[in-house]
Amino acid sequence: MATWACTRATVYSENRMRHLAASGLPESWETEEEWYAFDYSPRTRGSTILVRVDESTYEPGKASMGEDHPMVWTHGTGLGRVFYSAFGHTAQAYSDPILEPMMEKAVIWAGWYHRRKPIQLAPGTVELQ
Repeated sequence: MATWACTRATVYSENRMRHLAASGLPESWETEEEWYAFDYSPRTRGSTILVRVDESTYEPGKASMGEDHPMVWTHGTGLGRVFYSAFGHTAQAYSDPILEPMMEKAVIWAGWYHRRKPIQLAPGTVELQ
């Protein structure tokens, strides 16, 4: 059986005023997670970053990505949409008062066909990319 260690760290939201899934996220918050690291930042390949972890608030060890350590991002592929979240290593993550609404909005965003009318959340606050 595999085991992992969850540690507390500070995460920062990005694109809160531009992306449906990130709307309503606080600018920053602390949470406990297993902090995955990736071979490269998806930002370098055109993804829209929604949440990143601040590595100075925990000990990443050999899994350090430096200043750009995304945890949540989106991108398009053909006419499809992709939402990726590295959150969710504990059952509590899916009832977290910050993450749960983000996940719900992500499902709406991913399933919304781009040629339909934009979703109106609040006048002038969020565009559906």
